[in-house]
Amino acid sequence: KTKTTIESVCSSMASIRHPLWKCCESILAQLLEMFASSSGPSISSSRTTEWLCFTHKTFQQFIEFSTKFMQDDTHDTCTTLNFELSVIYRKHLRSVHIDAMRGTGTLLRKDTWQLSPLDLPHDTIYHCQDEKKCVCGHCGSGCSICVGKETNAMKSVYKAVEILVTNSIRSEQIENDGMTILSRSYEKGYQCCDFFKTSFDKLAFRSNKCESSEHLGRTNSYEVLSKEFLRTFLPFIERKACGQQIISLVTQSWTNGLVKWTSRLLNLGNMIPTVSSEAAAAVTTLFDLYILTVFRICSRSKVNEDVLIGLGRGSPQSRNLNTTLNMSITMEADVCAPLPGEFDLYEPLRSFVSNGRENLDSIVNLDKFQSINDVCPASTKSKNDLTIFANKLERECAAAYSCLLAAVLIDVASNNANDEAAIDALRNYSIATIRMIPIFVQQASRSSCVHSISGKELIFQIMCVGRAWEDHHLVEHSNVYVDEMVERCSFLWCNLSTSFRMPPPALRFTWEQLVWVAFMTLLEGFSKVPHCSTEGRSLMSMDLATLSHGLHPESVKTALLERHQSIITTPSDSCREDMMRYVDTFIKVFYFPDEDVMTWIKENFKSYHLEHSLSLITARSANGYQDKGIWTKRKDLVREIYHQNDS
Repeated sequence: KTKTTIESVCSSMASIRHPLWKCCESILAQLLEMFASSSGPSISSSRTTEWLCFTHKTFQQFIEFSTKFMQDDTHDTCTTLNFELSVIYRKHLRSVHIDAMRGTGTLLRKDTWQLSPLDLPHDTIYHCQDEKKCVCGHCGSGCSICVGKETNAMKSVYKAVEILVTNSIRSEQIENDGMTILSRSYEKGYQCCDFFKTSFDKLAFRSNKCESSEHLGRTNSYEVLSKEFLRTFLPFIERKACGQQIISLVTQSWTNGLVKWTSRLLNLGNMIPTVSSEAAAAVTTLFDLYILTVFRICSRSKVNEDVLIGLGRGSPQSRNLNTTLNMSITMEADVCAPLPGEFDLYEPLRSFVSNGRENLDSIVNLDKFQSINDVCPASTKSKNDLTIFANKLERECAAAYSCLLAAVLIDVASNNANDEAAIDALRNYSIATIRMIPIFVQQASRSSCVHSISGKELIFQIMCVGRAWEDHHLVEHSNVYVDEMVERCSFLWCNLSTSFRMPPPALRFTWEQLVWVAFMTLLEGFSKVPHCSTEGRSLMSMDLATLSHGLHPESVKTALLERHQSIITTPSDSCREDMMRYVDTFIKVFYFPDEDVMTWIKENFKSYHLEHSLSLITARSANGYQDKGIWTKRKDLVREIYHQNDS
């Protein structure tokens, strides 16, 4: 009789087991729905993350309990509850993401862009034998001391960034002890039957094992870093007098923005796997904000960015009625535009900027970050104006250089995710970032440099020389604008080297870009001279020689000392001689016979812009005696050469 009664009870329980469980699930779902609809601004707090992590772990145990209770292993178990929890998790992630974007955006607007040092671990550092040189800082194509040590140097940087990220993630993590149903039951004095105890013990073991993994078998992208990235990044590593290796690329926005919020978003995705992929997407959006904001600060407008990444030189603003030359509203960006032979080299940067703009389109208005003081000084001799420009150059270049460390940070972040989909997304993004960052830093810093020397004003001054280019009389002295440009560059170096805000590696890199844009601005101005005699070309050569001599390190030092201005370090010779030959070649082509000019253009068009080559034809047609139709055909032929290359 007793046996019959037990069987009857079991049979009755079996018949109501499923409805009873669904009723419990429905009540919990209604509770979660009420929470989701009533939760306010506090939904983004770290305390909320802790609560939601607790609910996720409880839910996993709830599913396990459901399977055992109903003796049903179907896939639709707790689907309603899972849906309501997913809504809450995604709402919380969105709130954290918004806070991250707002917080980082505020930091970017207010950042002073002071570069601070990051100490590199001693145990992975390779100490160069030459104390005067940083690790691989002197290797254009590699040196006997540092060859083969690039990976070791990068490991030290990765380890330093990894420590920051790990410490930040640990500060966000929650202790797992006491979160299981079993441990809380014991804590409250309840008892579980052996059937469920065994099940919960196994579940807790699987959960803890997953959370304590140390990312075994993963590798960082430094093993496949491009030589371009290494050549750009490694020179920024330096050694202090005490022998400690450092890299001074840390900014407030990088530490309190990228590191802080990247760690929090990663931790959220790791603790709540339901939103791990969305958390990874939020991290990439955060990096898009940082990098593209820096690009906008340096370039000053979207149209300038388009020129800098190789989407074509600027659009016409006005036309000189006496010539066929167009003036561009992006004149300064045109100076830094990629040459025809460099188009493919800029593809990673174009792709990154295009994707970043698309990701930020409905989130951020980058126009708010562009410079509002994009004007030329009243006088290039005004020390107050030049000081302002020097300070802007210093801040903007520092912002650009900090993006090198941002590229390392996103790679480290990909190594701290748990979900495979999140890892793949972050890893792909980090590889794309590392591929484009050398060109990005170059273009951003060059854009800032050409603005600091007031490139637009200098080009206009070259054009305003006017009939001096057409005269048939030899001139003994170079034009005044060249002396002003040399003086301006010297003053900028004086301010940069005595402010002590830039570390020596960043200072050297900035001077190299400054010299580069000075020569390219001169070339851009020469290419806009419509009529030029043989004596005028001789004057151009004189201007070029004056610029080259004025930018020689010893000339800069002497000029500053003569004006009783202090100078701590002498600038490097940089790319001065190469740029001198580059511009000098363009000037001397004017002396070639007509057919040789066309041959030269066919052989060298990838190294000069279309407008540069057209100016050679235009200047010759203005001084020749042949039919204008011949020159028109030759200009059409030049355009065809460049068009075929574009195709």
